[in-house]
Amino acid sequence: SWLLTKNSSNQMSFYIRFDASTGDVITETETATNDVWQQYTGIFNNFNLSLYKNGSLVNSKTTTVNTLPQNSLEIWLGRFSSFYFGGNIGNCKVYNRALTAAEVAQNFNATRSRYGI
Repeated sequence: SWLLTKNSSNQMSFYIRFDASTGDVITETETATNDVWQQYTGIFNNFNLSLYKNGSLVNSKTTTVNTLPQNSLEIWLGRFSSFYFGGNIGNCKVYNRALTAAEVAQNFNATRSRYGI
């Protein structure tokens, strides 16, 4: 499973859960801006987690796992356990492959005017 939400330090986090007990997280390097639309993209690809904000890479890290297992774990968006994202979610897409940096930027540029970014 994966999730994208704000953490207790008001930073966006992208979390990948590999099985019932293990996972890895990557967090935005700066505090998220309140009351401003932002586009976040979390990518997991072959031992790597990447987090993009408005089409640009803000953080990346190497994981200990190179593929997601086939399981029935759910996708959470804006929630982690009992913590909930306190804003609006305008658009969500889930892909069956990792996007390239160019595709992340292209998606951002194609939708940014809808949200005044």
